[in-house]
Amino acid sequence: MVLLYQKANLVLDKNLLLHDILWFREGYRRHDHYNNFVSGNPGSLIEHDFPNTQTYGEKLWFDLNNIYYNNFSLGEYLIHSRYVSRASLWSPEQLPDGLTTNEFLPNGFYKYNIFNQTDLAAFLQDKIQYENFSITPGIRYVFFNTDYSYDTCQYFPVSCQLGLGFPAGGQGGGSQTKSFSKLEPSISASYGFKFLKIFGNYAETYKTPDVGGGAGPYQGTPASEVHLEKNSEYQLGIKSYISKEKYIDKLFAGIMYFHMLFTKLYFPIYNANDVYLGDGAGNSTYEGVDTFVNYYPTNRIKMFLNYTYEKAKYPIYIFINSSGSTSTYSNLPVSYVPTNLLNAGVSYTFLARFNNIPLRITPNVWMQYVGSQYIWSNQSGTPSNQKMPSYTTFNGSIDIKTPELSSYLKGLDINLTVLNIFNKKYNQFEYISSGGYYNTSSGGYILAYPGAPITFEASVRYKF
Repeated sequence: MVLLYQKANLVLDKNLLLHDILWFREGYRRHDHYNNFVSGNPGSLIEHDFPNTQTYGEKLWFDLNNIYYNNFSLGEYLIHSRYVSRASLWSPEQLPDGLTTNEFLPNGFYKYNIFNQTDLAAFLQDKIQYENFSITPGIRYVFFNTDYSYDTCQYFPVSCQLGLGFPAGGQGGGSQTKSFSKLEPSISASYGFKFLKIFGNYAETYKTPDVGGGAGPYQGTPASEVHLEKNSEYQLGIKSYISKEKYIDKLFAGIMYFHMLFTKLYFPIYNANDVYLGDGAGNSTYEGVDTFVNYYPTNRIKMFLNYTYEKAKYPIYIFINSSGSTSTYSNLPVSYVPTNLLNAGVSYTFLARFNNIPLRITPNVWMQYVGSQYIWSNQSGTPSNQKMPSYTTFNGSIDIKTPELSSYLKGLDINLTVLNIFNKKYNQFEYISSGGYYNTSSGGYILAYPGAPITFEASVRYKF
């Protein structure tokens, strides 16, 4: 993966600032898998998957401040991504004319499809500040465009001409395009007195749904079925900041209630062999309380705690299977939303010297608790009432920083981290299978991804 970016912040006037961010990312992935044989699909012994992505973005905005208690922000952003989905599965086979199957002449499943997505936005907001009260209304115009090109037979012409294997993609008429545009309003307000601040906000946002089948975007879902998903969210809370009191160097704490409503959700569902099972649709709600405390007894000791209690459900969920039969459900739990999340830790910073170089050393220890979660059932195409267990991991790190060492080396930061110190064995993800793996024709059993064992990481950063 390669990531390049630049940013600029220019003072054009005492009240006018210009900001700009420009970036580009390119990524490649290679996945090879031997013995991928599935009964009834003899051309899938060897799998070679090699997609790549190119994404570029730009954001430009102006801040116009201190205009009769008003502070305006006006700007735009653009993100464009191009995803090339490439894969071939084959088994060695001698063909007529002396040809032999390989990754470029597959006799199993193969694909080469291009997925372009462009997101544009223009926004305006005004923060009105008067003494301890502020209110910030905003509006944003968003535009989404998705474009899909089915190029499988252009990339694998001989396999297509000979009728080998299973060329993938092209659902709903091959190459497709779809565009959307919406307005997204938002408003936030706060009032502060002494060491407390009360705040609240409301916002509406939209996004395009996930439209990938097992073979990639738009290959199991025609563009005509895609629509925008909407999120409406409000938050109410209170936070406090205290400093330089007895037994307190700094204390920052808060509690917040949140409520989110997602509408027009869409889930195309497939089994492990990319067989279409049906579509899920509905609305979901998330609500709960989030709390945090950052406590510095001294300027060298930091303690923190974050806790979230959350309930999530589908007030209505509809599943339409591949035969067109419809089932309607109410108040099913949203899968993979822990009811309880807790993070807590402590760090201590001390000063030392090494070869006359001053060092700032900070050891950290923290724990993470993830509560039990409801899991998804691919067998029924719905959320299930079955849960996966909770788990807790303990972690530690040490961070070593130096001041500017020379005109060529302006800072050095070395970090050593150990995750899951006690090598806890747990599953971080589980689901009820619809079958297909291990040559099974029916599902009902649980498949899982185990969590990472004890993990060591090291990083070195320097500024010049």
